[in-house]
Amino acid sequence: MKYKKQEWNKENIKDYLKCVYANKFTLAGYIGLTSAFTAIIFKEPLINQITHEAYAIIIGITFGYSMFSLGVTSFGTETLDSYKRTKNNVNKYGTINDVYYYKHSMYCNKVGVKLALKEAGLEKILEEK
Repeated sequence: MKYKKQEWNKENIKDYLKCVYANKFTLAGYIGLTSAFTAIIFKEPLINQITHEAYAIIIGITFGYSMFSLGVTSFGTETLDSYKRTKNNVNKYGTINDVYYYKHSMYCNKVGVKLALKEAGLEKILEEK
């Protein structure tokens, strides 16, 4: 699919945040990244409780997992694209026709499709076909 540049207005940001919350890997990536940066900023109170080496290892693992998770999920843009495509199809046709595509697609795309169908009250479509 050819990438179309998103215009970041209030509605698109709201949709993006819904998709981040629905996609657990993207959400975990953002939470982990925030945790790693918070731990770096506030290291003085924590450093007395654990050793420097353990502290560095914990931050490194958290930061590494977070960046990996966000990279694999493309920072949630795959979920957002699937969400918007499905939402447009539901608004235009009242249903979706690409259930086969849904069953054989990646996790991020499935999350976007499920979220759009749930909002439209059509989540049972995936169970029926």
